[in-house]
Amino acid sequence: MKRIFTVPVAVVLAASLLLVGCGKQNEQNNPSGQSASAEKKKMVLAAVSDPRSKAILEMIDNKIKTYDPDNKFNVEIQMEKYEVEQYKTKLTTLMASNSQPDIFYTYEAGFMKPFVEGGKVYPIGDELEKDAEWKNRFQDGVFKPLSFDGKIYGIPLTKQLSVMFYNKKLFNEAGIAGAPKTYDEFLEHVDAFKKKNIIPVSLPSQRAWLAGELMQQLANGVGGDALYNEICNGTAKWDDPRFIEAATIFSELVKKDAFQKGFLGMSQDEGRDQFKNEKAAMFYTISSDFEALTAQDSPVGKNLDFFMLPPVKPENGAINVGSIGNTFAISMKAKDIPAAAALMKTFSDKDMQENIAYTAKQFIVTKQNLDETKMDPLAIKFINATSDIKVLTPWFDRIFGAGEGTEFNNASVAIAGGKNPAEQMKKLQKFAEDNENR
Repeated sequence: MKRIFTVPVAVVLAASLLLVGCGKQNEQNNPSGQSASAEKKKMVLAAVSDPRSKAILEMIDNKIKTYDPDNKFNVEIQMEKYEVEQYKTKLTTLMASNSQPDIFYTYEAGFMKPFVEGGKVYPIGDELEKDAEWKNRFQDGVFKPLSFDGKIYGIPLTKQLSVMFYNKKLFNEAGIAGAPKTYDEFLEHVDAFKKKNIIPVSLPSQRAWLAGELMQQLANGVGGDALYNEICNGTAKWDDPRFIEAATIFSELVKKDAFQKGFLGMSQDEGRDQFKNEKAAMFYTISSDFEALTAQDSPVGKNLDFFMLPPVKPENGAINVGSIGNTFAISMKAKDIPAAAALMKTFSDKDMQENIAYTAKQFIVTKQNLDETKMDPLAIKFINATSDIKVLTPWFDRIFGAGEGTEFNNASVAIAGGKNPAEQMKKLQKFAEDNENR
């Protein structure tokens, strides 16, 4: 079974552009010595686009337009946007044909590893080592899931966590005082909402990773970080009794009607909207949904709160699915690597980091001090709550990539669809063994 590594957190993003000039004055302002009439090198920045990334993509676009006012690099960078699953397929195809974008969005660890091993990714750490001020902007541990053989290959923009958002008004109407402190209390909350004919939890799982995210968090609660570390270093197997127990608990939640009807075929947008419009009491998702849920047009906004899913076994608390997010990297074939690196540096600039926190309402990975008076009070509460988390376990599909990681998510969907939990985990283990050397 291929093994990678584990943990961290983090955050930063990428994009680029141009500006013109003319005559001798342009030559004085153009350190590269390129003439104003020189044809611009055209570069592509590829990114994923969904409601959660809209604000950040707008910030990137602005940086592309303003980061090189003196036209030092004489490049023109075009942003191309893709739906998440479409992008994963597109990027893999482009990498295989050695025609990858100059700058590209990527996931960490196992997703990125084949591209690095194939010599497709520029070691951006080389630029960080030459620029201590840039490197020192980031929080400790940010680059661990982006490092291979001692070199850094990507720059993250945000920290992302799995989280259960909930509607305080619906909780009050059901006679529930607040967030559950134990897993048994969580089950009691589910029963209370069923009696009120309210959907307990929105879990839109058309994208298999959302079901996988919940089953992974249940596994955290059953086996703790020991189980996570063991599966990542190869000393545990997918059909370990602890994984089977977590899978069985997930199956029991489905049988308990904890989720909406048809959730396996429901898109993330549909599931989010159902919760936003107060049709579901809880919504298990990723922290970057915070902006959409607190938008002015969100009915649930004024009643929004959150909690981290309590562990099945109390001794396994303070362990949560999460990692870095919105990561960008540079292709080894980029038409102008210095230009790409200069753009990526601006994503950790003070103004960009503040906008990520204040406007996009996402969690930064730099050491930037933030003005709490400009932040949503719930965001402040969220940041304080995350300080209590001792261990982050990155999503399995990021750690193990398109092989075991994707199959873990598919197994989660199969279990949610009624398949036997133990059989599915044994099937996953067999897949891992059959594809050990691929």
